Amino acid sequence: YCREPIITRESRPICISLAGSTGSGKTTLMLSSVDSIMRSSIQHGVVADAVTPGIGESALAGMRDAPATPEGELDSECLFLRSPYLHGREIVFNDISGREFEPRADRYIFQEYYTYTDGIVFCVDPLSLDSRSSRVRPMDVFESFHYIFSRVKGFGPDTVSGVPLALVLTRRDVTQVDDDGVEDYLRDNGQGEFVRVLRSLFSEVKTFSVCSFKDGGRPVWWIMGGSDPELVDTIPLE
Repeated sequence: YCREPIITRESRPICISLAGSTGSGKTTLMLSSVDSIMRSSIQHGVVADAVTPGIGESALAGMRDAPATPEGELDSECLFLRSPYLHGREIVFNDISGREFEPRADRYIFQEYYTYTDGIVFCVDPLSLDSRSSRVRPMDVFESFHYIFSRVKGFGPDTVSGVPLALVLTRRDVTQVDDDGVEDYLRDNGQGEFVRVLRSLFSEVKTFSVCSFKDGGRPVWWIMGGSDPELVDTIPLE
C-alpha cells in the first residue's frame, strides 16, 4: 500500500454553536447547512458522512418541519468530510433548545458547547420583534446566552470575545431584507440596544438575512472560512 492514500476517522474538529429563541430557525438552519455542505461535497469529490441521526437523511428530508429541540444538554451532531486529497474534517454542531435562553435564574451551563467553539450562529426571529408578540425578545435571549458563554469562558462582564459571531435574521421571505440591511431593520424595530451590546461584546460580527431552509449554510461557511480556509476553498458553497 506504499503511496496509497490512507482514510481514517482522525479528523480535525470544527465546532459551530447555535443560539436563539424557540422557533427562531436554529435547527432548520443547521439542517440546511448540512444539506448544502453534502451537496457541494459530492460535486467536488469529497465524501460527506452524517454520523448522528439529528442530521441524517430523514432529518434532512423533514427540515421544513423540524421538531422543537428538546431541553437540556444533547449530544452534538457530527458531519465527517474526507477525500484522498483533504485531511479529514469533523464539523460539530451544538444545537440548544431556545428555552435554555429564556430569562431565568436556574440557567444550565453548557460547558461542552462553548469551551472550544469556532464560532456562534445567533438567530433572531423577526416575529419576536412585534411588541404584541409573546416571544422572547432578542436582548433577553442574548443576555441569557452571554451569561452562559462568559461563565464557560471565564470572561468578565465587559470582556470582548474574538470568537466569530454570525448575527442571523431568519424568515427573509417575510422581511425582504438583505444581509447589509439587518442591523438597520433591527434598529427600526426597537432593537438598537441589542445591536449595540452585541457589537460591544464580540469583535468579529457579520450579519446575514436568510430563509433558513434555503440558504442557512452561508453563516456557517463564513465561520468556517475563518477557521479552515482550505476546506472552504475545496468545497465552496454555491
